[in-house]
Amino acid sequence: MKRLVALVLLSLALLAPVAAAQVSDPFGPTPQPVAPAPSDDGGDGNSSTTNKDDGLESWQQVLIFLGGGILLVGIGWAIVSDARRNAPATEEELHGSKHDAHHQLRKSRARKKQKIAKASRKKNRPR
Repeated sequence: MKRLVALVLLSLALLAPVAAAQVSDPFGPTPQPVAPAPSDDGGDGNSSTTNKDDGLESWQQVLIFLGGGILLVGIGWAIVSDARRNAPATEEELHGSKHDAHHQLRKSRARKKQKIAKASRKKNRPR
């Protein structure tokens, strides 16, 4: 492994001067492009057909920002609603709360009392 690393470093060290010699001046100015020759299109020379491109209009920028805001709100809403739906269960939901146990106990006692009262009424009916 050490030989492989040494071989790679040695080859990089030997090839670096060759690559550097190919570039004449990396920080120098770039060559200027050749300007095209002016052509005579037969016009009178007074034509002012300048293309004036000012970019986006202000109402277009407002629409773009509103669209981006609506998109961000929609993504946020989707994330929050999914997180609430898939939220982990709380301790009360896992083990049941004390209130639920007490409520079930009261309900079962009330059912027993109702059953006894119904049996008593049924027993005392005239025949």
